[in-house]
Amino acid sequence: MREINLLGNLNSKGGGEQSLCTLASTLVASGWTVHLHPWDRVNPRYLSLGLPISEGDIKPNLPLLFYANDRIGKFCSEEKYREIVHNSSALIVGINYVNRPLPTCEWIRESGKLRAVIFQNEEKRDEFDRDAKGLLPNTKRIVLFGAVELGPFLELPLRKRTDESLVVLKHCLSDTRKYVTQDSRARGEKIHLWQRHLDKELDTKLYARLLKDVPSARFEFMEAHSELSAAFRDEPRMQFHAWDALPVTDFLARGHVYLYRTSNAWRDQYPRVVAEALSAGLPVLTEPRDGTRDRVQHGDTGLYCIDYDSWCYGLKLLARKETYRRAMGERARVWARDRLDPRRWVEVLDECLFA
Repeated sequence: MREINLLGNLNSKGGGEQSLCTLASTLVASGWTVHLHPWDRVNPRYLSLGLPISEGDIKPNLPLLFYANDRIGKFCSEEKYREIVHNSSALIVGINYVNRPLPTCEWIRESGKLRAVIFQNEEKRDEFDRDAKGLLPNTKRIVLFGAVELGPFLELPLRKRTDESLVVLKHCLSDTRKYVTQDSRARGEKIHLWQRHLDKELDTKLYARLLKDVPSARFEFMEAHSELSAAFRDEPRMQFHAWDALPVTDFLARGHVYLYRTSNAWRDQYPRVVAEALSAGLPVLTEPRDGTRDRVQHGDTGLYCIDYDSWCYGLKLLARKETYRRAMGERARVWARDRLDPRRWVEVLDECLFA
């Protein structure tokens, strides 16, 4: 019998919290005994899922998986978490936001209990190695995806184009960082050479140009930043849905292509919306950085885009080459089915803790 403590944030409806819930459910379904300890309060949406939520003290002498999200700083600095690790048989940390200060945390290194750090993309793993400077030679670095249940998306039929329209979707919160707005445009890290040399224009300008240059394209958002929806309030080829106005499966079933572009202020580690789009058979146009670089196979499951010309070309290409678009969608679905199964987490934890 495998038994484990999970610790993580459950207070919002974000992708990290949803992944932690899926991970807990997947472990239980695989025969593990799971004690899921919320960092603080629990969002009401998770209370009806039958999760093994534990409100008591963390059970000693069991391995601990800390799903860090945005709590890694407090975990490394507060005394109570040092005591929890001391009483645990082993520690695994799942990174789905930032690394620091974990790579140089002295007490975690001295505990000798950090078996592995699990990252959601290679870029984040490489940054950890850079910052650790060889201090954690016995800690495994594993690149894995967030635990997302993709079954309902894999069952969606590929949508055929019944006219000339190419329906282009984007599904995310209206967070200013997830759109290129007046507030977010100048913010964030410019890690790659193309980020430093190519200007990232506002979404209002980008979509205005795409509407003109790709006349077959129609765009739908669930939901868009207010700056974008206000600019195109009367544009019939721009449709704006409120957050969760439709089930995500129904929203993705409406489209032919998925376009995922964010400001430099947002470094998406997975992101789950891209995994869902791939599973639904939608080619994904996105930037080659962070999580999306690992999720998209350029030319096979989507296209990398780094400036306006590449976004425009990608949409024109898929609008013109319908057979290629459909083949790319089929390849995207197969790729997601074969590589993004959340049961892989069970295998990895078993290897790290019990092999």
